[in-house]
Parts: sequence; structure tokens; C-alpha cells
Amino acid sequence: MLLNLLRRNFSLYQLVVFGGGLILLSGILMSLGPFTVSMLMGTFTLRAVAWGILFPCSINLLLAPHRGQAGTISALSGATQMGLSALLIGPLVAYWIHEPADLGVACIIGALIIITVALLLVCYARSPRQLASQA
Repeated sequence: MLLNLLRRNFSLYQLVVFGGGLILLSGILMSLGPFTVSMLMGTFTLRAVAWGILFPCSINLLLAPHRGQAGTISALSGATQMGLSALLIGPLVAYWIHEPADLGVACIIGALIIITVALLLVCYARSPRQLASQA
């Protein structure tokens, strides 16, 4: 419901940056704040809201150029997501994340990657080459 309200006023790219910003805020709060139950619940709730905004927007952006191959693209996206999660998240948790602040730093790094990719996509979408191909 929140996403439907936001979609009326903002583009998908803006919502991806906003969701990345929420994850960034969550990571900063987790890194700097005291480790309490309320802090943990608040930061994880904020992160859940962010992913609720990010995931549908990113899937929509992923499928938009390939409407005729939605099933294939969706399957490839899911397989890539699961494969990268298995290869990256397991070792990250096993060898690096031992304190809540470490998880906060990981969220900050992930959010910065999300925001950077979204901004690069906006720049690419507005490049003269792409504008010429749409004309």
C-alpha cells in the first residue's frame, strides 16, 4: 500500500534511491546506536520497509526492457540472486560480522552500492546514445 502511494509521485529510480537511503539510515543507526532490543527492532523494521520498496521496483526495472521474456528474465534474476547470496553472504557472516556494528557497516556498504547503481542507471538512461535510440 505504501509503495502504491509512493509510485504515484515518484519514478522507479527515485524509489530505488529512497529505499537505498533507508537501508543506509538503518546501517548508520545500527553502527552508532547502542545495542538494545528496541534499536534492533527499529533498524530491522526500517530495513524491511526499504526492501519492500526496493524489490518490486528493481524487478519492474529489470523486466521493463524484456516484456516478452519475463519468465526467463525472472528465473535468471532469481538464480543470480540465490547464487550470489550463497557465495557472498555466507563467508561475510562467518568471517566478518561478529557485532551489531559490523552488520551496520555491511548495510552501509550495501546501501551505497544500491544507490550508486541506481544513479548510474539514471545517467545511462539519460545518455545521448539512449535518447537517440528512443527517437
